[in-house]
Amino acid sequence: GDGAHAAAIADAVARERNQDVLLAAQFANVVLSNGPIDFLLEALGRPATRDRARQYLSDVAPGRVAGLSSRLADPDPRVRVEVLDALGVSGDAQAAAAAGRLVQDPDAAVARAAQRAVAQLRDAVPVRP
Repeated sequence: GDGAHAAAIADAVARERNQDVLLAAQFANVVLSNGPIDFLLEALGRPATRDRARQYLSDVAPGRVAGLSSRLADPDPRVRVEVLDALGVSGDAQAAAAAGRLVQDPDAAVARAAQRAVAQLRDAVPVRP
């Protein structure tokens, strides 16, 4: 990534209020300067930004298992499903253990997402951020 571009993007959206634009800027920050993924994770909880956040998280998931896993205890099962889906496509072997802990989740959709993620990660290798 190029941190100089990330700073320019942050300056450009400093007064922005559109959630899609802010989300895109945060995604750019993650990609260009390895910024935190917290804003992307929070966007999963908002219906207006959930789909885009899911896309972005899938793109940045490799090497970020710890950050993603922190949301596996979210009270909203939809957030847990989205995080499990991102972990599943991460290709990171460390994600399998995190996903495996939710295969018995009381919410059926979460349990299915966990099983899907574990299956996707069967041949995964550890990924460095």
